[in-house]
Amino acid sequence: MDKRQFAKIDKVICANWKEIRKPGVLSVRPGYKFTGGWITDKPAIVVTVEKKRDKVSPREKLPDKLGGFAVDVREASPLDRVRHTDPATHAAIAMGRAEWAPPPMPFERTVLGATKPTPPLAIPPRPKRLAKKVKIEYTPPNGVKLDPVSGRMTITCHTSPDAGWPALSKFLAGTNTRLTVGMYDFTSAHILIALEKSIQNASGALELVLDHPALDRTADQSDEETSADLQRALGTQLKFAWALTDRDPLGHLEKYSLEAGRSAIEVAAVSD
Repeated sequence: MDKRQFAKIDKVICANWKEIRKPGVLSVRPGYKFTGGWITDKPAIVVTVEKKRDKVSPREKLPDKLGGFAVDVREASPLDRVRHTDPATHAAIAMGRAEWAPPPMPFERTVLGATKPTPPLAIPPRPKRLAKKVKIEYTPPNGVKLDPVSGRMTITCHTSPDAGWPALSKFLAGTNTRLTVGMYDFTSAHILIALEKSIQNASGALELVLDHPALDRTADQSDEETSADLQRALGTQLKFAWALTDRDPLGHLEKYSLEAGRSAIEVAAVSD
């Protein structure tokens, strides 16, 4: 970060406040332009809006440039939207989980409801970290051996998400008895529907170990909602556990079982 360059951009922001103060704009700050989803080294005026739209009226449209700097419009995440519309709630959330605390953004100013340039937002205090969970050494379940397997095998590789769906849908449909899965997150509705159908048509069960990362803006539902939906749809056909990770508030010890531990060791997914 070039502080002198950022200070120069901030002066441009203050001088053009009326041009920035458009409906739906939450905040503005100096930053760098994103192109094709990747950050560049080109300084820019970063404007965060509640929601980006394809069609914007002339009255609401932001300028492409101000003071020689590109205006880079970005959609706020759900958490960032709360930060500007309900600061007290956001502070309580951010202090509860360290990874949800906003990063420091020098010269960031609130636009929502402000007719004149507001003072730069204060850099949030470093959140208190939750106490570390007790580390549990892995103990193999009785009657199960994790012996190495060698031999000629066929591996199906595919890109994700869209190009991988034809291969994944066939894989799920081929489940006859059981399916064992370890996943980072599970927030796609169409995959959930297909998975439930395949297990309901199978004679065995779904064994699932699921992590709990922060919710992505492209998610159809949260991991908690996925878990609840699977419980309703599969009942006793489901053996489920949250993954034991340091910062995950859902990975409680009482929810962990030896059966789930065995599932987590198996790589990616196994289907019969």
